Amino acid sequence: MSPSKIKNANHNPELKAALLEKQLSWKVVEQQAPRFIAEPATFNAHTVTLDADTTDVFAKHFDVVFPSIPDTSNIQPVKFQGDTQACTSFALASTIEDRLRLTEQVKLTVSAHYIHFCIAKLSLDSPWDLTYAMKYDVPDANFALSEPGDAQSLPAQCSVRKVAVSLKNISPVIGDIAARTALQKGPIIASMEDWEDFHKFYGGGIYRHASGGERQSHTIEVIGFDSESWIVKNSWGTSWGEGGLARIAFGECNLFKLAAFSFEPELI
Repeated sequence: MSPSKIKNANHNPELKAALLEKQLSWKVVEQQAPRFIAEPATFNAHTVTLDADTTDVFAKHFDVVFPSIPDTSNIQPVKFQGDTQACTSFALASTIEDRLRLTEQVKLTVSAHYIHFCIAKLSLDSPWDLTYAMKYDVPDANFALSEPGDAQSLPAQCSVRKVAVSLKNISPVIGDIAARTALQKGPIIASMEDWEDFHKFYGGGIYRHASGGERQSHTIEVIGFDSESWIVKNSWGTSWGEGGLARIAFGECNLFKLAAFSFEPELI
């Protein structure tokens, strides 16, 4: 993919027309992101009712829906998964780091490559389903810290690496109210529908799907929410989105209708 550069929506007439027609104002930027591999349109979504009217949501659920807007200066750096399919491993490493930093005031860098090679036992070209990961692979796993050269030295060193973290109280999060409740205790990991316009062109603002019918499954860290959107932390580097973060409007991308989990990291 060509180097990232600011791209005027005029260079993409279909997207420009869709943004104007739907009165959307998110910023269009040509992004350098991992390969986009379109998947079938059918996703395994839970049937839950999303509250469309944010004001009503706040009125009905006053105890759990105060906006949870994180101090982004107090989270670990955005990761960069490169041109790999290891988004679940990178999102899990990032979520563990941020939960430790926000709840335990501990700064650690968890190895996403160790997770993918040694826990998932996959190559970087193979995706790791989030539900399978959290149900079967993660509960009994221990996590190693990042070391220089992990991408090259692993998986050969899986059996000798010192581990530092385990997870407890792994719980599914289904629906927007459950997500708001879980986020009061720290970031959570979630699957989403990654539309092509989000993947290739999102450069800031509150994202709502505008154009194109192709999408793929993607795993991200959700770090908070405001009155209109989920605040997510991606693993495509800081040149993507809003310094590596994104704001996704409530009800978009099937967030919290697909797999999502909260957990508590524990130092070993």
